[in-house]
Amino acid sequence: MRLLCLLWFIIATVFYTRPVVAQHSLAHAASSFSGLHGAAVNPAQLSFNQRPWGIHLPAAGANFQNNSLVVDRINLLALAFGRTYSFEVDNALNRASNAQAEVFLRANFDNPLDLRLQNWVMGLGGFIQSGRHAFGLSAGARSFLELSRISSAMATQLYEGLRFDSLLNQQISSPGLRLNLMGFSETNLTWSYRILDKRTKAASVGVTAKLMNVQQSAHLALEQFDYTVSSVSDTFLINNLVGTYGRAVGTRGILSGGGLAFDLGFTYVKVDEEAAANRNTSRGIDCFQFRGFKLKKIAPPPMHYWKLGISLLDVGLMRVNSFDFLMAGQNVPIGLREQLFNFSEDPFDATLVDRVDGFGLLVPTNNYTVGAPTALSVQFDYQVLPQFFVNASWMQRMPMFGQYRLGRINQLMVAPRLQTFWAEIGLPLSLIEYRYPQVGLSARLGPVSFGTDRLGELFGLKRVRGLDAYVSVDLFRFWR
Repeated sequence: MRLLCLLWFIIATVFYTRPVVAQHSLAHAASSFSGLHGAAVNPAQLSFNQRPWGIHLPAAGANFQNNSLVVDRINLLALAFGRTYSFEVDNALNRASNAQAEVFLRANFDNPLDLRLQNWVMGLGGFIQSGRHAFGLSAGARSFLELSRISSAMATQLYEGLRFDSLLNQQISSPGLRLNLMGFSETNLTWSYRILDKRTKAASVGVTAKLMNVQQSAHLALEQFDYTVSSVSDTFLINNLVGTYGRAVGTRGILSGGGLAFDLGFTYVKVDEEAAANRNTSRGIDCFQFRGFKLKKIAPPPMHYWKLGISLLDVGLMRVNSFDFLMAGQNVPIGLREQLFNFSEDPFDATLVDRVDGFGLLVPTNNYTVGAPTALSVQFDYQVLPQFFVNASWMQRMPMFGQYRLGRINQLMVAPRLQTFWAEIGLPLSLIEYRYPQVGLSARLGPVSFGTDRLGELFGLKRVRGLDAYVSVDLFRFWR
């Protein structure tokens, strides 16, 4: 019961609270002036950034996606002019009370429910170019929530309530149920080097080393989970439980573990020779030279006619110094009126872990490992006309390491972009999880960048299946 209520608590938290901070926007990263935001998608891109230095002030982004729950159309423009929306849950209880629910409509529970929430925040960062080298340093935090393979019957019961009459005394099965809830801070050091710098072509390699500190961690990997809710008593009966569970949450979760991960990237550039001929050293950039400890005027990085990059992100893992349990057993009764919705460690252990342990189902270990959200990314940027580009980018999650593995949101994006030194605007067309087409907006005005991949959902063009947004402020010489 405690496990089921934990799942419902997480779902309710996701929907009823505003996302704080997501996978870095592929459209924002495509810009030639994106700095460390572009390096977050491909560290080799830092060598071709069209500014010699930059200081990144606080930035944040969030991305939420699910496959079964949708919100009715919400027009933010209409909301700004006084339109109100209700947020009642459209389930059996509210329907019986004549509630006028227009949000949180159930689309379908025919397939297992999957949802992902990804957040990121960059507290402070900066980069500088020196000759063919580029260096970057930043500090920030990321969090991931992944809840997958909730069976349609379990999703219906969560949605309609545990005492939903149609599902009482029926065994509900959710094989392969997964939960990954992870929050960690990180310090990132990026180095990029132009290994090729010719008149007609150029290439660079890059690496980002990430030192990570675990803040919160909770994971489930259940090979089998069967349960029954009784119709004659307030009893939740676990019929079959096979899998593992690990957590470091509450006050004990702070600095409970750490790890190391790397981003690896390569970028090849076909140089725009006409633009390069017009950008001689007299119109070059101020570049810091470590030997002379001074600024020196050098030719800027070459503008591209087209650019191709490939990167492997977050190759690494974190070790959490907390208990991990092997679960195996059956017929564990838990009262429906047990203490609920308290995610701190002690009450959670008292209501679930200790109860299950009393039936001899737990085998504790001293620690567990969590794989970083490894992903493969490919980027292609093409100059159609001077200052007008088209970018195509692909992000595919590739969990590789760890007992528990974090996964990013898959995305395929094409974005036309009008780009100048002081401003730019793009209209990304994205395919989220290869199923959900979206129209977005990516913009920069001087040092301020902002955008979303879900512009259509924000203005009521379709029901809302997810949310994402980002904003950043970067200090650089944008007034030239």
